[in-house]
Amino acid sequence: MPWLQAQVPVATSEPGQDPWAQSACAGCHGLNAEGASASALAGTSQSFADFEAVVRQGAEGMPPFSESQLG
Repeated sequence: MPWLQAQVPVATSEPGQDPWAQSACAGCHGLNAEGASASALAGTSQSFADFEAVVRQGAEGMPPFSESQLG
């Protein structure tokens, strides 16, 4: 199973709330990471290290996110 499809522990105080849906990521990459105004992430074959580098450094049309902004 690709790392992005692994279960994400709920990190909110509200039971049943989806942390992905509440993230800045879902706004561009879609509620199911299927792609929207940005590329699809679901089912990616990109390694976690490469994905993390893009998140931290940014990419075309995507701002960088620090670890304090996005753990």
